[in-house]
Amino acid sequence: MNKKERMYSRIEQHGKGLIAYFGIDENPVKLCKKLRRLELAANRLMVDYCNGDCTETELDAYVQGPLKASLIHIFGEQGYRSIYINHDPRGYTLKINSLESKRLEHLYRDWGGYVILAPDFSQE
Repeated sequence: MNKKERMYSRIEQHGKGLIAYFGIDENPVKLCKKLRRLELAANRLMVDYCNGDCTETELDAYVQGPLKASLIHIFGEQGYRSIYINHDPRGYTLKINSLESKRLEHLYRDWGGYVILAPDFSQE
């Protein structure tokens, strides 16, 4: 198995784990790609906020507006409740909260033990 095949295998496994946890009907690779796009956009805004390139009001408007709407569209209201949005740009932005993360196994985690919704498998 080459590097690209391993990457897609890990993406598919991660997507299947999220699908099982959230109880949604979605293609695992497509789900991970959607989430990765959301992760990149949200993290870019967190970096901008830390650098003083956007205000707290702009950040909150994005988090409570388009980001929340997209996550609810994907996971539903109930699923959204278990999502934690990290404002620290040094790590991943979209995570499953700490309580729920403790219940899950075999999904990608950060050093704090949070399950990451959209990890970057291209670097491994």
